[in-house]
Parts: sequence; C-alpha cells; structure tokens
Amino acid sequence: MHAVIPAWDLLGRLGSDELVVVVDCRGSEEWERWPVQIPGALRFTLVEILETPWVLPDDELIVLYDATGTSPTVRRAYSVLNLAGRTAAVLDGGLLSWLAAGFPTERRGARISEPTGEQPEVIAAESHG
Repeated sequence: MHAVIPAWDLLGRLGSDELVVVVDCRGSEEWERWPVQIPGALRFTLVEILETPWVLPDDELIVLYDATGTSPTVRRAYSVLNLAGRTAAVLDGGLLSWLAAGFPTERRGARISEPTGEQPEVIAAESHG
C-alpha cells in the first residue's frame, strides 16, 4: 500500500511554505498524449528513480504522479523512494484528477537531466483525451 495525496491537498501545498517536490512519472505515451504538467513538476522516469533516488531531496515530501495514479511504474517509484528513506506520496487519480478539478497546469517541461533555463508558462487546465 502507498500513501496518497488528493489533488486539492497538493494544490494547497504548492501555494504554501511547505517543502514539496512534484515528480511526473508518466510513460512516453502518456507524456505525448497530455502536453501539460503540474506547475513546477520534474520529469523523472522510473529508471532514473531506480538508478539515482538520492537526486531527489530527503527533507521534502515527494509527490509522484502519472496519468491515473494507478500504474505499476508510479507504485514502484514510490516503493523505491520509501526504501531509500524518502517521504513520498502518490497523487490520487494522477494528472487526470488534477485536470478534472480544473487546477493550473503548465506546458510540459524538459526532463530533469535536460534543463532549459526557461521559466515555464502556466496555462489553464484543458481536457485532453
């Protein structure tokens, strides 16, 4: 079993002084299907999490998401981080629940290993699908 966080709770944490890191674990098909992400999210694949879990901070809540919050990838990423001593949770319902709630998104960014140096453009949530 894994810890979950509802979309409304994550939204409140993003706007507060709480330390939270949002990690987009969507697979390449989901990544192409929905060209948006939660504002400030880092793109990090399961392989990257398996190989380098220490890259993510150990003193912040790490919120993982995929399209629905139910894929084996996001559950495995949670387990790896949990075993590495990180505090993690899975976004309940994934990106689709975030979009359905009408919460803000930004155009998807570069992978964590490919920083662009650009500021993300925040856009209104759209229905993609």
